[in-house]
Amino acid sequence: MERYQEARRFDPKFAIVVLVLAGLVGWSILDNLSKWLGVDKTAAATLVTGLVFAIAALGIGLWCQQTDEWPITLVNMLPLALSGLVMGFSPFLYQHGCIGPLDMCFDLKWWGRTSTHYGLSFAILIIGYGFLYLRRDR
Repeated sequence: MERYQEARRFDPKFAIVVLVLAGLVGWSILDNLSKWLGVDKTAAATLVTGLVFAIAALGIGLWCQQTDEWPITLVNMLPLALSGLVMGFSPFLYQHGCIGPLDMCFDLKWWGRTSTHYGLSFAILIIGYGFLYLRRDR
């Protein structure tokens, strides 16, 4: 009986090895993605984070709509997901919109400016949720 209980103990070495291997695989994927896109690793990580956030927000909306747990639906989460996607693309577009070397960015194209991304994200949130608010009783 004693050996059975000892065999069921949690071994943290296995979890640490799995986490380290997952981190190394994730880092190599992020490194290759940043080289393929032509941006640095920070912009690639923000892009991946924005995509994951958008997919997670839409998944939560779909799950809540199917289970009737909360008054959240897929349509209610759409402006938030789209806004997160725009903000995830912001560093990527900034680096591609830079005219000149990235360290000495002389000028930026209009679609690469951070103010454009924040304005677009804010407009998506205000217009999207404003539209949903006006249609709430239909």
